[in-house]
Amino acid sequence: MKKKFLAFLLILFPIFSLGIAKAETIKIVSDTAYAPFEFKDSDQTYKGIDVDIINKVAEIKGWNIQMSYPGFDAAVNAVQAGQADAIMAGMTKTKEREKVFTMSDTYYDTKVVIATTKADKITKYSQLKGKTVGVKNGTAAQRFLDKNKDKYGYKIKTFDTGDLMYNSLSAGAVDAVMDDQPVIQYAIQKGQDLAINMDGEAVGGFAFGVKKGGNHEKLITEFNKALAQMKADGTLDEIIKKWTGESQSTANSA
Repeated sequence: MKKKFLAFLLILFPIFSLGIAKAETIKIVSDTAYAPFEFKDSDQTYKGIDVDIINKVAEIKGWNIQMSYPGFDAAVNAVQAGQADAIMAGMTKTKEREKVFTMSDTYYDTKVVIATTKADKITKYSQLKGKTVGVKNGTAAQRFLDKNKDKYGYKIKTFDTGDLMYNSLSAGAVDAVMDDQPVIQYAIQKGQDLAINMDGEAVGGFAFGVKKGGNHEKLITEFNKALAQMKADGTLDEIIKKWTGESQSTANSA
């Protein structure tokens, strides 16, 4: 009887081992340079609001995650193509995006705003007539600029990453840029030659997303549960304050 029981255990052991070995790794994609949400620090590791939030969610829900940072547009395409499972990249939750993404409750309310170099002050949209405004491809800022370009007479130049966009502004290849206000404010705090002289435009909140109708929609439910816990216990506010100096909890889901 003992030998039969031992033989039974030996049969089960590789099955249990196989199950552990095949524990799913969730592939999450993000932006390349989008401080303070995600950026490579001087120690060559990625840090920021999105990184801290997703790591905390993974801790709460027991996720095994693998993060990569291909840039916003590439990240969106990767999830849509099934090359990645989810996106955490300061992605604004919109009706248009919800046609192709299943999105979580929002974790950060944002505005988009025009910025220039300090020497080129712009205080109203009419001053952009005949000028070129840089913007990252696929963003809420791009949608705002597209909607209003005929009204104000500016041209739009799109970029795959924030680094390319801001480098083009510094080089004079574009006259202004439009990006999320906390991103520009963070860059100003770090000494970049940028200035904001206009009010921002409210565009909604950031959310975690997966491909609509795909195999990973359950992640949204789990993310929302973890996010609700983080809002309730103050963890979300702590993360945001750590990187922006201000506490902002998006207590109401979109």
